[in-house]
Amino acid sequence: MIADIHAGEETAWMALRPNVRNNIRKGQKAGLTLEWGAEHLPNFHRVYADLMARKGLPGLPRKFFTNILSQLGDRAAFLAALVDGRVLGGTVVLRTGTIHHCTFQAADPNASSAFAPTPAMEWEVIRTAIAAGAAKADLGESTPDSGTFKFKRRYGGEATELHYYHYKDPTRPESSPNQKSQAAPTSPSPSLQHRVYDAAPLWGQRWVSQRRGMKGRVI
Repeated sequence: MIADIHAGEETAWMALRPNVRNNIRKGQKAGLTLEWGAEHLPNFHRVYADLMARKGLPGLPRKFFTNILSQLGDRAAFLAALVDGRVLGGTVVLRTGTIHHCTFQAADPNASSAFAPTPAMEWEVIRTAIAAGAAKADLGESTPDSGTFKFKRRYGGEATELHYYHYKDPTRPESSPNQKSQAAPTSPSPSLQHRVYDAAPLWGQRWVSQRRGMKGRVI
């Protein structure tokens, strides 16, 4: 979903749906603040890991996010949403040419109704991108007609076709046609690892996410 922001901040603001603008104002009145900087990354990762656990997904380790910020330099930035110093959400922003990409966003679902951190973060990314001279803001991928798709449309985004490219590892041998035909299909039942992960408490799932990054394994 891409938002065209070349016309400036006032036009981009009016492109937001009225309920989005109201939620941004509500967060401001409730004391929500936004801060750029990696110092909030550790507390954000707790929010992110809890959200992934609620969805039944093993999240990425904190080191993954710190590596993005350290390796990409000024091409990457981290934005946090806070209330009284407590991190309610955050997002990583990547800058490529005239497009700013809003990625790996997460917010505490229990804070959404009172503080609306997500709309505030989305608008701050758009506003900052405009100030930096960007022409477009990438609000992230979503499936057409899904809830996420409809949500992103509220920010003035337009659906854009997304292409994936498959990288062929030259170090891996090519599978023969016979091997491909005999390849076992994906098991319809979850593995023991996945069942244990799903049954674990949130603190246990956070621990698994960190270990997953340390060991380089995907469960």
